Amino acid sequence: MFRKWLNDFNEIEEDREIYEYGFHLLKIKFLHIFVFSIVALFIGNIVPTLMFITVYSMLRKYAGGYHAKSSKMCLLITVIITLLLGIWIKCSVYIGTYGFRHYILLSMISLAVCLAGPQQCPSKALTAKQIARFRYKLVLLCTAINVSVIISGEYFNGAFNYVQTIEFAYLMLLIMQVYQKHDNRLASINKIRY
Repeated sequence: MFRKWLNDFNEIEEDREIYEYGFHLLKIKFLHIFVFSIVALFIGNIVPTLMFITVYSMLRKYAGGYHAKSSKMCLLITVIITLLLGIWIKCSVYIGTYGFRHYILLSMISLAVCLAGPQQCPSKALTAKQIARFRYKLVLLCTAINVSVIISGEYFNGAFNYVQTIEFAYLMLLIMQVYQKHDNRLASINKIRY
């Protein structure tokens, strides 16, 4: 369907590859959301999964982190993260980290994300000005998320699962940042050796 649409517009022939690549990325994004939704239905956590996707995507833009080499590996990581989210929510209900200790944990994880970010891949290095701007936006975003989590946790019943979901988003993001930093070190060591 998309190729037929492209064939109808001859004036965009020189940009055809760009449009095809954009459409390919859009298909991958929808596939990931579809897989997230199916797994969320399977484990019975639809609303927390949607909240996780939203928060994780917003933070990931400014925090950076590991990117899989292929879309299949990325999809596998997506499924694993969604399954871990279900386990995290189920286990956290039994652990019962309610109240003030819970907000301290949330704040500590978000602070770690802010300090570790933005992570960058070696092929797309950021300037010092871009790093400062990304870190500033990351701190603002984490602060806004934390304030809204604390307010919703104090005033709305049943908000605890959502607080756990935000916690999990921060934790997964921190893991991806640490892995990217490790990946960058390995790449620089291999450059020196060879």
